[in-house]
Parts: sequence; structure tokens; C-alpha cells
Amino acid sequence: MASDRLTELQDQVNFLSQQFFTCVGVIQRDSPPVPLDPSSSSQSQDSIKEFDSQTRDMAVNIAVSAKTIHNLIGSLPGSSSTIDEQMARLEELEEENQKESLVLRKKVKEAEDLLEKVREALRVISKDHFTKGNPVAL
Repeated sequence: MASDRLTELQDQVNFLSQQFFTCVGVIQRDSPPVPLDPSSSSQSQDSIKEFDSQTRDMAVNIAVSAKTIHNLIGSLPGSSSTIDEQMARLEELEEENQKESLVLRKKVKEAEDLLEKVREALRVISKDHFTKGNPVAL
């Protein structure tokens, strides 16, 4: 269903924004300071490598989320159609909706007519039953 895909798309966009927010926070918190003197490094190479690895992982996660969003957008109905094709399809659907609406109205009318016949039959049965002196036990 398109609405399910739209919900999934919205969830994925929300997740991507959460990832951006988290990544910015992690980078602000964990980024190594830039030394004023390039020859002296206050950070160990291990911590710098760990930070680089962590930022690469975050970038991969963001790229995967972006690709998922791209795929979801591509799977939406009409995303590969022109506006004229979409309008023609909407007109077809409107015509189909009108035809089915008429069918439904006829079925409802038939059901109402049958209901009235059943009610009338029950009235006749009830009247006949009471005129013969047989009270109905409830």
C-alpha cells in the first residue's frame, strides 16, 4: 500500500535526522583537538584511529539510510510517471470509483428492499401468531 510506504518513508527520514543529530554530537564530543604545534600530538594514534573508524561507520550508516530513502521514493506509485500520465490515471480511477459507487448503491437498495420484505413477513407471522392465541415466549 502506498500509505504504508509513505509511513515507512517518514520513519526512515526521521531515523536519518536522528542519525545526523547523533553524529554531530559524537563528533563534537569525541573529535581530537587540533594541536597548534604539528610536531606535538596530545592524542594517541589509537584514539585518532578509533575516532576515524567511528566516523566512517557513522558515514556508512547515513549513506545506507539515504539509499533506503531513495529506494522508497522510487517505489512510490507514480514516481516514474509524468504529470499527464498521473492525471490520466486519476481520471481512470475516478471513473472506476463512480461505476463502483453505482453498483454499491444498487446493492444497498436491494438490501433495504429485502430487509423491508423480511420485516413485513415477520409482522404477518407475528400478527397471525397472536390472532391464533399463541403468545410468544420471550
